[in-house]
Amino acid sequence: MKGQRGFVIGKVLSASVLCMLGFWLVAQSTDLAPVDSDAKGLLDLPIPDTVPEPSFTVGDTNVIFWRTVDDPSLAGYLAQVSTTPAFDPVLATIIRGQKDTSATFLDLPEQSLWYRVQAWYHDSLAGGWSVSTKS
Repeated sequence: MKGQRGFVIGKVLSASVLCMLGFWLVAQSTDLAPVDSDAKGLLDLPIPDTVPEPSFTVGDTNVIFWRTVDDPSLAGYLAQVSTTPAFDPVLATIIRGQKDTSATFLDLPEQSLWYRVQAWYHDSLAGGWSVSTKS
């Protein structure tokens, strides 16, 4: 449904809802780029650890997993898939909540793909990207 972007905002939004709204807006961008972890002292924010992928995944669907970040300011995660290790282009970005440890990618091409995860925090800061995993 490209081009159809809409949402309803109630009178009162909690900080976590506002943060997830921010994730949604970021995910709508066609120019998602890796966050520069050296900017604004972000090196000390925890980075998710991805679970290694099998060397080949059959079909056009894949579920990736990561170990949760233990940080009280964690708001959620962004998971991405790409056809290149440089993540240019990004095929899809999935937003997950703070208790989630997996993301399911659909309609994938049958070729080598790279996956990565990034943690986002309530203060709108992003940690660095996980080490990418290939399948």
